[in-house]
Amino acid sequence: MNQSKNGDDAPILSALDVFEMAISYLARRDHAEGELREKLRRKSVDDALIDEAFADLRERDYLNDARFAELQGAILARKGWGPMQIAHKLSARGINQALIAESLAMIEQETSWFELCQKRFEAKFGALARLTPKERQKAYRYLTHRGFAGAVIRQVIFA
Repeated sequence: MNQSKNGDDAPILSALDVFEMAISYLARRDHAEGELREKLRRKSVDDALIDEAFADLRERDYLNDARFAELQGAILARKGWGPMQIAHKLSARGINQALIAESLAMIEQETSWFELCQKRFEAKFGALARLTPKERQKAYRYLTHRGFAGAVIRQVIFA
C-alpha cells in the first residue's frame, strides 16, 4: 500500500490490496458477503474496490452466501438454536431471506424442529421432567428464547 500524495496518512488502496484484505478475513473464517463488506468499509475501503474484489472472490467461489447460510444454519441447529433464532442470526450477518429459508429447509430435511426442541428441553430440564406450572413457564421462555415456535414448545412441554 502506498501513502497518499497529499501528505495525509490515508493509504491509497488498489483492487489487489482489497482482494488481499478480504482473503485475509476469509482465511480466518467463512464470512457472509454483507458482514465482509461491512468490515472492509470500516477500513475506509471504497465500495467500487469492494465490488471489484467481491466479483473475483465469487468467481473463485471463496465468497458464497448460499454455502455460508447452509453451514452456519447447520452449526446453529447443532448448538440447539431454533428456526426463528437461526433466521435472526443469519439475517444479522447479511444473509437474504431466500437463502435463510433454503438453509432452514435443509436443516428440516435432516431433523425436525420438534426433535431439536426436545433435545434442548431435556438438556436443560432433564428427560421426562415433571414440571410445576412455574417451571413450565420457565421452560417455555427458555425455548422461546432459543428460537422455537410456540406450537412446538407446547408439544414438547406437555407431551
